[in-house]
Amino acid sequence: MKQKYAFIIFILLSLLLSCGKSEKTYTVEIKDGVKHIHNNAPLWGEEQKINLELVRKIGGPDEKNENYMLFKPCDLEVDGDGNIYVLDGGNYRIMKYDKEWNFIKSFGQRGEGPGELRDYQLTSQLGGNKLFIIDDRYNIITVFDTDGNFLRNVRYDKFGSDFGILSTGELLTNGVRESIVENRNQGNLKEGDISLIYVKDLDGNKIREFGKAKIYTEINANSRGNFFTIAVDTNDSIYVSFMHQNRIEKYSPAGELLFRIIRDLPFMESTKIETMMRNVFSRGIYIDNKGRIWVLGLKSQTSSKVLIEELILEVYNPEGILLTRVPSEVIPSLQKLQQIHGDRVFFIDTYIQMCVYEYKIVEK
Repeated sequence: MKQKYAFIIFILLSLLLSCGKSEKTYTVEIKDGVKHIHNNAPLWGEEQKINLELVRKIGGPDEKNENYMLFKPCDLEVDGDGNIYVLDGGNYRIMKYDKEWNFIKSFGQRGEGPGELRDYQLTSQLGGNKLFIIDDRYNIITVFDTDGNFLRNVRYDKFGSDFGILSTGELLTNGVRESIVENRNQGNLKEGDISLIYVKDLDGNKIREFGKAKIYTEINANSRGNFFTIAVDTNDSIYVSFMHQNRIEKYSPAGELLFRIIRDLPFMESTKIETMMRNVFSRGIYIDNKGRIWVLGLKSQTSSKVLIEELILEVYNPEGILLTRVPSEVIPSLQKLQQIHGDRVFFIDTYIQMCVYEYKIVEK
């Protein structure tokens, strides 16, 4: 009899231990046919299976070669062959290198004519074998081919946040502000009234729209509250990470919402426009060569301005499950994460060292 009871106790203990081990760090809920992934903790726990290893530094105050001397570099793109395009803002030019950082050419210059750059605080995007240089101060996009030949200038309305480029060369813009203007019932907005993303051609014509913006009680909060950063993978799938909402989404190239990521964070969303600036949930979203989603987020909120030392990198698998958080010490102070291409990660220090750092994703 004692042996029988001992066996039963053993089975019960085994089941309890098994349940403890299999406790999920996430749950999946289906709403309106769309997966909502609620991430409670990293799947890998405290184990660091991914890290970033410094490969090289390009530029800096000690650089003597003029082909690598950068002045206020502000953005970076990588094409399908691994060629690197550094937007050297302070010199009003684009520097092109091969994947080993051998200098190829520079193009662009300061001015107000075709192919010339007016402002030094610029951003860039690469898509459809075209390089798009965005001047958000003057609302101009300067388009080059990847050989540096000027193609055209494009006038645009301020997007309100980041934008992306499909392989077709079409623009993905934040459509919230325009959608609000187009909507005649601004005082009675409800979910679905405001489209999140507009797809436009280079003449500014809207081709289609998709996504649902969050609706706020304050009309003026709708634009700020729906600011987002955007990434497009090699299959033209579209990823959106919201700055002031606990919301990360993936869309098909046609605009179908595939899933939404929600994660546990130590701070709450703000619904008031005056406090949204202190409630920043993400600064950027990127896709690596394994389809994993990298989100640049914040560990905490501050009562005044957000400090860059609070940045963290969350890594999700292609299904939206949080795998790990890269240790904060890996993210150097005063550097901006600009690009992930394949297993290469690029940071830029615009104002202090004025250089580019290349890191490699290391799997443990």
